[in-house]
Amino acid sequence: NLKEDLMAELETLGMTISQSLFVLYKDVLEGVNYTPLSKIDDAPGVFETVALVRSIKSIITKAGKRIAFLDLYDDVDQRSFILWNEVYDGSYIYLKVDKLIKIRGRKDNRDRDSYVALNIVGLGE
Repeated sequence: NLKEDLMAELETLGMTISQSLFVLYKDVLEGVNYTPLSKIDDAPGVFETVALVRSIKSIITKAGKRIAFLDLYDDVDQRSFILWNEVYDGSYIYLKVDKLIKIRGRKDNRDRDSYVALNIVGLGE
């Protein structure tokens, strides 16, 4: 079973070497319109992308609001996103490591290497 093999590889090595977990979702991605992570730098304004969750760290701000820092990856690239409290509150159920999500986002105006998630939905299992 490909999924079991990839998950065992991930657990043992901390990464997959033979293939990306993204390959497990080819059937889910059929017909889904999105910009690959490697192309979102060139996307004007708001974009939609699909990726797997690599890690998530949430914090509580001084104002008492929860925000999160989300690292995502696909078969060729990885990117970091900030989730402000409204987006985090509405999407935390989808934010599990190695789960496929669809993100509507934009570049972060304060950090050129980061992005802001505007909406997140779960895809796949």
